[in-house]
Amino acid sequence: LKLICTVLFASHCFACCWFYIVRWDDPEVEMVNSTSADKYVSSLYWAVGTLTTIAYAGSGMQGVPKNDAERGMAIVLMVLGSLYFSFFVGNITALIDSVSQVDETLIDKQSGLNDYMTQKSFPPTLQKKMRRFFAVHWKQQMLKSDCDNIINEVSGTLRMQIIQHYIS
Repeated sequence: LKLICTVLFASHCFACCWFYIVRWDDPEVEMVNSTSADKYVSSLYWAVGTLTTIAYAGSGMQGVPKNDAERGMAIVLMVLGSLYFSFFVGNITALIDSVSQVDETLIDKQSGLNDYMTQKSFPPTLQKKMRRFFAVHWKQQMLKSDCDNIINEVSGTLRMQIIQHYIS
């Protein structure tokens, strides 16, 4: 949700920049008699196309820069858009990577448990009970560890309020 809001905000900011730099009275723009809302939608369309890097790939997009000021603004916004796009892809990659690490840790622990139970010749029913117990136990342990990390990162005053909440 945060990334979507950020994309929408960046698109709006880019659209506003484009809206104010374009010469709407130029007959080539084809929007001389359009309302401000129509011009904003056209600017937003241009901004989203620029942010998503598909704007100039033969899309026949309206809003192609016609003069030096527009081309200069387009260059700046394309560079910012590519940086933003890199940031967006990096965040998605980090999110997927963090989920993969948690899954990998649980799989490693389960594998070790399975090896131990096989080595010690545990009966299948006991193995099943052990797997269920440790699946819940390890997830709770990871959650507790995450909560402990969060508590350690907050300020002293807030930490005391959290501890008082636990005590009461």
